[in-house]
This record gives sequence, structure tokens and C-alpha cells, in this order.
Amino acid sequence: MNAWQGINQFLLTYREAFAAMGRTRIWAPFAVLLVIQAGLLALLYFGVRPPLTDFLRLGMGFVLPEGFFSYPMHLLLLPSVFYSKPLMILVGVAFEAILLGAATLMFVRFAARDLVPGLPTALREVRFGYIQFALFWLLNFLLLWGYSELYHLTLGDLWIGFARRRAALEALNVGLSVLINSLLAYSTVIIVTERTRFGETLARTVREFGRHWFATIAMVAIGTAIVWPFQKLLVKAPEWIGRFNPEVMLAAIGASAVSGLLATFLMAAALTFWYLLHRRTS
Repeated sequence: MNAWQGINQFLLTYREAFAAMGRTRIWAPFAVLLVIQAGLLALLYFGVRPPLTDFLRLGMGFVLPEGFFSYPMHLLLLPSVFYSKPLMILVGVAFEAILLGAATLMFVRFAARDLVPGLPTALREVRFGYIQFALFWLLNFLLLWGYSELYHLTLGDLWIGFARRRAALEALNVGLSVLINSLLAYSTVIIVTERTRFGETLARTVREFGRHWFATIAMVAIGTAIVWPFQKLLVKAPEWIGRFNPEVMLAAIGASAVSGLLATFLMAAALTFWYLLHRRTS
């Protein structure tokens, strides 16, 4: 495959991905995930007030820092709690992994011009892969977490006092995160279409990344580019609390969550269509 063929296939992949956005039914898994995230955010926001206080302390006290139950401190701490590792793992393993499996099945049927199933049907059809979906989601999360810890341990303080160095290190950090996210990018579509066991799924997804590393990194990078401005917005949001209504933090978290789901939709669709295209032609 020459460069022009690769570019044409890449554009075809995104044409399909944008076409899939027009199918309301395919948005169902992402809408459910957004509702779950909104419910969690509402619980954290309203849970500092009776009668939910005791419930929040009992059920989520393990992730709540000191001072969380004082206003407006809990708004300052809300992003770090909402995106804390335990809650991300809980939502990811229990809900996001299987919902992405269902969405991937919908993308597969859409690409084949078959009838796209509703969410309940899609969930039933992919339930065989739930353990693998959860394991690969967790493996990807742990790889990112391990890299993040190593990065901050070795390079995290080098940018202090140097704006250009900070920008360069931040770009390096984002680039390496994209690379790590790309390594297992095809695991879900491989499980859905091939019904492989864990070891074979791992071997295949790494092999697919090796075969199409440039396109894979590009697709993951496009998804990252959608989310990145809203993540930066969320980092800056605490500075606005003294200038605006403290509830601006809720809007920042909401924008971050919505952008994340949009990026996930586009990335999952593109990776699925790219895999199917080369599965048929290889």
C-alpha cells in the first residue's frame, strides 16, 4: 500500500465514522455512559448536603479528601475526586468496557450495511466478551497510570520556571500517552469480530498496531486532540471560582465529560472501520 492509498483509506475511514454519527441508535451506549457520569457528578455535588452526606461518606469516603464537605472547597476538589483512579476504574470496568463493546458491534453492523441493533440486543450479543473487555480496559488504564507515575517521578519537576521546557515536556507527555493508548487500540473490535481468547486478542491487537502504527497513532491522536482543550479548561477552572460563580466547576467537568465521549465515539468508530477495511483486504 503506497502513501496515496493509505491517505484515501484513512479518509474513507473517517467518512464512515462521521456517517455513523448520523445514526441515533449508535449513540445509545455513549448516552448511557454520559447518564452514569452525570449521576456520579450529581451525587458528588449534592452529597455534601443532608440527607446524602452520610450515604456519600459511607459509600465513597475512601476517595474523598479532607475538607471535601465544606463549601466551596468541595467544588475545588470535585475534579480530582470525579477523575480519581478508584472511581474511573469502577465506572470503566463495570460500565464503559461493555458499553464500548456494544458500540463496536453497532459499528460493525453499520459498516456491513446490516440492521444496527438496539442497545439491549447489542449488549446481549457481546456479553460473551465482558471479562475480556474489562481486562483490556484495565490493562490500558494501568499502562497509562504506570507511565504517568514514571513521568512525574523522572521529569515532572524539570519544567518549573521554564515555559518553553514546560511546553516541550507537556507535548512529550501527550505524545507518549497517545502511543500507549494505541498499543491496545484494536482489542475491542478483535474480541467482537473474531471472538478470540485473551492471549490471542493481545497478540492480534499488538500485531495490528505494528502493521498500521502510523494510522493508529493518528486516529488516537485525533481523539486526544478533541479532549485536550477541555482538560486544560478543567485545570484552569479553579482559578475562576474567585471571579465567577463557584458552580462554574460543574460546567467545566461536564464539558470535559461530553468531549471525552465524543472523542471516544469518533476514535472507536474509526478504529473499527479501519480494522474491518484491512481485515477484508489483507
